[in-house]
Amino acid sequence: MSFEPYHFHMVLRMERMTRADRLAADEQAGRMALGAWRLGRAVLRAARGPRRVLPDRSGHGAAMRPRRNP
Repeated sequence: MSFEPYHFHMVLRMERMTRADRLAADEQAGRMALGAWRLGRAVLRAARGPRRVLPDRSGHGAAMRPRRNP
């Protein structure tokens, strides 16, 4: 579909929509945009790999400390 028929149909649709319909469409678009942003952020975090653990006072990473047995 070229741009002109698409634009024509969108103008017709906007003329038929009520204010509540427009608000609902805006809310849906906002939810979709937020979902796409969260998905992109998750993909970037996964691409960066695991986070590095900062060393604690003993010089070992926090995950490397031996487990204490009582």
